This record gives sequence, structure tokens and C-alpha cells, in this order.
Amino acid sequence: MRRLAERLKGRSFDLLAVNAGEGKRRIFQFLGVIGPVEFPVLLDATRKAYDGWSVQVLPTSYLVDGEGRVRYGVVGALEWGGEEALGAIQGLLSERDHAVRSLGR
Repeated sequence: MRRLAERLKGRSFDLLAVNAGEGKRRIFQFLGVIGPVEFPVLLDATRKAYDGWSVQVLPTSYLVDGEGRVRYGVVGALEWGGEEALGAIQGLLSERDHAVRSLGR
């Protein structure tokens, strides 16, 4: 996810990591190992967000558009710095950019 954030820096794109079911101490230990990240990490120790999105398998990832609609989802591992993820995101960003130009903004 860090590589993805770096590749999309400056674009109209926000990245949020959600950790389900683990406590703050364990997450901070993990972040201490991998180093700091420049995107928010939601600590969902009670799994409220996890349940709200009806997640069945971890990891599960979603791309959500500006209207709050899920536009792309992956159950299982995904290389967020890879071409598959980047292509999906760039496709959505291109749609958004085209819609904004069509509205004359």
C-alpha cells in the first residue's frame, strides 16, 4: 500500500488501511517493523467496520468512489504496488477526470 500511495501522490486519491480485530499495541508494533506510513490506519478492534462491510475473508480490499460506491473489490491478497491495482485505480480516476471535464469544471 505504501508503494501505491507513493505512485499516486498528488492525484485525487485517498488511501485508508483498516485493521480488524487487533489491538492498538499490536498494530503499533507492526508499524514499528515496517516503518511509518503516510495514510491513515483505522484501528477496528471491535470489528464494527469489518462487520459493516460484511467482510468474510481477510484481507479484503475495496476501491470506493467519491459517491461512496464500491467500484472494485478483491478478496485475498493483492499487490497494491502492482499493475493490477494501479490499473484499476487509474481507470476510476480517469472516469472521474472525464466526468469533471464534461461538466465544464
